[in-house]
Parts: sequence; C-alpha cells; structure tokens
Amino acid sequence: MAVGSRNIKKLFDEDTPDEVLSERDKVLEQRDKCVASRAYFYLRIHKYQYEYTLEQLAKEFFLSTLTIGRIVNSNMGIMSALNKRQTTTEQLSEDWPHLKWEEANK
Repeated sequence: MAVGSRNIKKLFDEDTPDEVLSERDKVLEQRDKCVASRAYFYLRIHKYQYEYTLEQLAKEFFLSTLTIGRIVNSNMGIMSALNKRQTTTEQLSEDWPHLKWEEANK
C-alpha cells in the first residue's frame, strides 16, 4: 500500500473500517512480539539482569533502552505465555529463525 493511500481511501470511502491494521502497524506488532520473545530468552532462559537485557535488545533492534522497556512492558502477556508453555530456545529459533539463539557474550 502506497504511503498516504489509506488516508485518501478513508477520506472518500466511508465503509473503510477503522480497525484495519495498516502495514506499518502489522510490522510493528511483529517487531514487538519478536522483542518480547527475545526478552524472555535473555531474562528467563539465560537469567540476565533486566538492565543488561534492555541494553542488549537496544543494540539488536536499533532502538533506545526506553523504547525497548516500553515494548517489553506492553507485551508481558506474550512473555507470560512463553513462560507458561516453558518455551525452549529451539522453539524460539523456529518462531524467529533470522536471529541467533545462542547465549550472547556477556
């Protein structure tokens, strides 16, 4: 979808639902799920400190530690579900194959 086309379509088409996620929203949702999964990996599987985890995630995702903290806090439900299922490194690797899931250098 071209930049601005959603707004133009919305302007002229009253039937366009507001609930439809834009492509950007979908990408951000996926990114946030990935960040939450990675946070679970560092915090639960490798028992890293929270501050260190934020720093690592900030480097990996090119975001500030403040933004990473907000993403993690907003996606506690994802991390909780991973914890309840006792998700393993292998399962995380299947979900997010583009990331390396070995222990990071501390």
